Amino acid sequence: MREAVYASAVPPRVSPLNTKPTLTGLIWPDGSGSLGRVPSKVLAEKRAKLDPETIEEIVDHIGSNDPMGAVKVEAMARATPLLDRPDYFQETPPRVRKGLGGITRKGCKAVVNGGLILESYFERSQLSFATLTVPPLPAGSRDNLNQGWGEVCNRFNTGLGDRLRPHGLNGVWVYCTEIQEERFRDTGDVYLHLHIVFPNKLRGSKAWLLSIPDLRALWLAALRPLAPEVDQCPWVQVRAEPVKKSVKGYLGKYLSKGSDLTREVIEAGLADHLPLHWWGSSRRVKARVKNHSVEMSEGLADLLWEMCLEGPSKEVLWCFPVMIEAPDGGGLHVGWAFQLAPDFTRELQTLYAKLPPRW
Repeated sequence: MREAVYASAVPPRVSPLNTKPTLTGLIWPDGSGSLGRVPSKVLAEKRAKLDPETIEEIVDHIGSNDPMGAVKVEAMARATPLLDRPDYFQETPPRVRKGLGGITRKGCKAVVNGGLILESYFERSQLSFATLTVPPLPAGSRDNLNQGWGEVCNRFNTGLGDRLRPHGLNGVWVYCTEIQEERFRDTGDVYLHLHIVFPNKLRGSKAWLLSIPDLRALWLAALRPLAPEVDQCPWVQVRAEPVKKSVKGYLGKYLSKGSDLTREVIEAGLADHLPLHWWGSSRRVKARVKNHSVEMSEGLADLLWEMCLEGPSKEVLWCFPVMIEAPDGGGLHVGWAFQLAPDFTRELQTLYAKLPPRW
């Protein structure tokens, strides 16, 4: 059974005095989405007398489904008069290092929908799917690359944009990072590699703008500042191929694996070898994803809530309720995760999204 997860990018508008919080939610360009509410009535009743354990429990429950909701809950608790506030809330909890959980659900959504945006604005024959691999390196340089992976990706993407700028295609890409499982199994070393999709042909042209040697040169330039030994490596693997099916399919198979391997890396004492960031896209792609997404008004959220209550239909392909445990031990239905049909998604985008012109 598919697990329902609250994935709204829009924080619920919650007041401690509201007994009926506003429904809110987000529909991604691919039609997946979520809507929900934070149970503010329960929290309002207990706001001034919550003990640290109870508040922490509520934050954990809501945070597992809605991180923004958890922030709201904790903010409400912090707003309690100083004399009534537990000492727990006067301390700043230690920050957890980024990247230890691998790519997040929101990151997966952003990558998949970034690919969908590329596919909707370019012909598939124009797009290249490239895989860029790190060659065998001494431990020090390999660690430098892993810890500075975001810098490596930014440097490569900057070079890519510079080469494509004369053709009007700079700043149009989406990528994700993967641990090379086979090398980790064989050597115990953590090697990362990059999967990136970008336009590499002009419309109607058969010639690639950047060849594999061009991409290899850009990749070496990105690696060199943190691993100068790459210049002595006789072979640095760079693969590139045209997108023949769907970008979602190409990227999806890498996004759907890796969490178990990430845990193995942590258990092996190599958590510092994991990257801080697992995915990225250009500002232009992020802006298009946002423009093609639908931030729900209260009326639209109410409508979709009722549609989800009625079950799957030609507009709602599937839907799952999001439940949390209330402080008194009862269950609360606070939201829905769903997948809308393509035609219905396009209809809502036409009505509510800010669709930009073609590139």
